[in-house]
Amino acid sequence: MKHLTLIVCCVLLAGCAPIYNYTHPQFSEAQWKKDRYECKHQASMYEASQGGGAVGPPGSGAAFMNFTAARAAAEHFKECLEARGYTAVPVE
Repeated sequence: MKHLTLIVCCVLLAGCAPIYNYTHPQFSEAQWKKDRYECKHQASMYEASQGGGAVGPPGSGAAFMNFTAARAAAEHFKECLEARGYTAVPVE
């Protein structure tokens, strides 16, 4: 039961994560695709280093590790694009 409760909490919290569109006044669509690809790659590497993809029996904490790693990777992706000059605009 603890495992189910943790999964439900993670799903509910994930729904609260902000979603962003990114803008840059000078970059083309091709540049956006390149930057997005590179930042997604960096974020996925970061997620793996933070325990993303953890597998374990119920109650082992693997689901929580995956959730927190995914949230950290999303933040890493946002920071990567902002470092390249993009502005994150929350989607309402």
